[in-house]
Amino acid sequence: MIVKSKFRVVYHWRVKKSDEKKFEALWKKITLDYKKKYGAQGSCLHKLKNGDYIAYAQWPTKNHWEKMQKDTKGEIVNPFAKTVSSPVQLDVVANYLHK
Repeated sequence: MIVKSKFRVVYHWRVKKSDEKKFEALWKKITLDYKKKYGAQGSCLHKLKNGDYIAYAQWPTKNHWEKMQKDTKGEIVNPFAKTVSSPVQLDVVANYLHK
């Protein structure tokens, strides 16, 4: 078992079909920006069968994520999406995704 990231956050959005490509491009930009500025370790974006999006972002620690939250006032600004639920914070207990 390898644990590279100790903290993750799950997000849930609803996006109009006409805005999906713009949303996906902006999510990529946000992820890359947060990697440079806050030490984020990346994210994975998923699309549900109903069209909603789920993403999880990996952070080395909760402190890294909290710094981003403080600087951005807790909002990931994406004008192409409506937040369905508040971010879910997860502490990694075991990780079997990596070799």
